[in-house]
Amino acid sequence: MVTGTDDVVAVPNGELAYWDTGGPGPAVVLLHPATGTAATWSPQREPLAAAGFRVIAYTRRGHLGSTAVDPDHPVPAAEDLRALIGALGLGPIHLVGAALGGFYAVDFALAFPDLLRSLSVAGSMLGISDESWRAALDRVKLPHSAELPPEFLELGPSYRAEDPDGVETWRRIADSARPAGLRLQPFVSRITWATLAGLRVPALVVGGGADLLVPAPFMEFAASRLPRARYVSVPDAGHAIAWERPGPFNAALLEFLRAA
Repeated sequence: MVTGTDDVVAVPNGELAYWDTGGPGPAVVLLHPATGTAATWSPQREPLAAAGFRVIAYTRRGHLGSTAVDPDHPVPAAEDLRALIGALGLGPIHLVGAALGGFYAVDFALAFPDLLRSLSVAGSMLGISDESWRAALDRVKLPHSAELPPEFLELGPSYRAEDPDGVETWRRIADSARPAGLRLQPFVSRITWATLAGLRVPALVVGGGADLLVPAPFMEFAASRLPRARYVSVPDAGHAIAWERPGPFNAALLEFLRAA
């Protein structure tokens, strides 16, 4: 069983909660979705560490255990991540982001490419600001989706049916994740198809076949627009791909990381 550290790290004007398996291997840093915390990545902790990687997941500002987002002077998430990398002495990292975490992963990749070995995103709109992309996503948005239970939107029907305990654990994390509601941190980059075309790090894009928020064809299209991207689909996964289907997700991620 992997042990490691559960602690907080100092960043400019705040602290971030994190866990770190330790070890000498290449560092993999995991960025959680809007509904999560570092605990969201528990299914990845042991498999990635057992494969020889040093695995770190941290909780962004405004989420449980970390400093709140200051509405008057918000610190960009990319700056927090850069500070964490420096504080933990990580050097170039493999960066993995799910959903909203994918937005911040892409922002960091554009802002600080020299600090990356690779970029992986799963079930994410990527933060792309092009109107055509946003309009297409709006056209497939479920009516009245804000009124639906989050587990219905985020978790696929197969998972909800087969693993009620997992659904309940996910819901507990989501319910406690944002004590003050969702407050976004600013980007430092402009994320467009044009800026993404300049990315030179290897990229993995993962789509869930049952994702109601970012349908798999959108993720496949996004992969086609990134210069060095590989696309993987997890057919019956909803939006929370890494949580619902850790087996195929971890296998695809490890295959990619070993080759990156």
